[in-house]
Amino acid sequence: MREHSGFIFFGVYERCLQLLQAAAPHSLSQLLIAGASRGGGEESPRRRPEAARAETAGGGGGGGGGEAPEARLALLAGGLAGTATDVILYPIDTVKTRLISGRPLLGSSSLWSGIGVSVMPAIPAAATFFTVYEATKHRTARLTGADPSDTLPSAIAAALAESFSCVVRVPFEQLKMRMQVRY
Repeated sequence: MREHSGFIFFGVYERCLQLLQAAAPHSLSQLLIAGASRGGGEESPRRRPEAARAETAGGGGGGGGGEAPEARLALLAGGLAGTATDVILYPIDTVKTRLISGRPLLGSSSLWSGIGVSVMPAIPAAATFFTVYEATKHRTARLTGADPSDTLPSAIAAALAESFSCVVRVPFEQLKMRMQVRY
């Protein structure tokens, strides 16, 4: 189902990224940044609010030009987007799988059979996708002299990111389809 949900996936990712970048200093993203900086022996962002806000603001998001978002924000926003997209589209995917397999549609509760197996890999797969996508898109743009929102950097980044994401997602996809058909 992921191949047909790209617009939803990217839209949810962009919105999650915007919300995380605009979040208050005590938000989950700030706690992640603070935890990482404390581990390196640096001064805590809670003692330096202006530095913490600058780190959290990161860049212009994933859609346009500007700098790449903070890697932790891309990771978190990607995980949230993958989970939301899979949960929203799961019943449609179940109907499609059952129609293809010739199995009957047994009721609304059976439409959610196997959702745990679907959502479990969605978080790391989507987080992997967007972390690789953002880094590759901006690196490719710098190397080619193009804007990060141009087609070439985006296409190269999406192809590479999907390759990395599939390593996590594909084994679970087979298990998910078996669970959808079984009930």
